[in-house]
Amino acid sequence: MSMYIIRKYNPQDADAIWTLHKVTMAKNNINLPDGRYADLRDINNAYVQSNGLFLVAAADDGQLIGMGGARCIKSGLTEISHLRVHPGHQNKKVGAQILTQLEQFARDKNCPVTQLSVLLNQTDAQRFFLQQGYYFLRRTVLDEMDVVFFEKRLDWQKDSSS
Repeated sequence: MSMYIIRKYNPQDADAIWTLHKVTMAKNNINLPDGRYADLRDINNAYVQSNGLFLVAAADDGQLIGMGGARCIKSGLTEISHLRVHPGHQNKKVGAQILTQLEQFARDKNCPVTQLSVLLNQTDAQRFFLQQGYYFLRRTVLDEMDVVFFEKRLDWQKDSSS
C-alpha cells in the first residue's frame, strides 16, 4: 500500500493539480469547458488569498493523488470544492482524510456550515458525501447541468479531537 501525505498547496503543484482534475473528470465522463474550473488555474488567488485552504495528497513518489479546497464564502458558511482522488487511489480513505482536514479548517475559521455540489450523474461522489455525514440540500440546474447540493453542519457534531 502506498503512503501519502496531505499538505497545503504550493505553486509547484499547479500542473499536477490540473492533470489530476482532468483524469478524474475523464473517469466520470464529465466534459465541461475548462473555463468552469478557472479557480484551479489560480489557486493562490481563489483560495490562499481568499480566506481559503487548498490541500493536496502527495504519494511517496511525489505524484498528487488527491486534492480539495475550502473557503469561507460568507459568515458561517464554507464551500468545499474540487475534492478529487485519482481513480487508482479511490476507496483508500484519501478523500475522507482531505475532507476531514477541510472541515477542521471550516471549524477553525468559525464557518461551521459546509456546502458542496456534485453533478447528478456522480452517484459515487453523492454516496461518499452521504457516508461522511452530509445531507441533501437541493437539486437545481446550472448551466444546463443537473447539480445536487449537500450540506453538513459541523457545529451540530462534537469535534472528536477535543
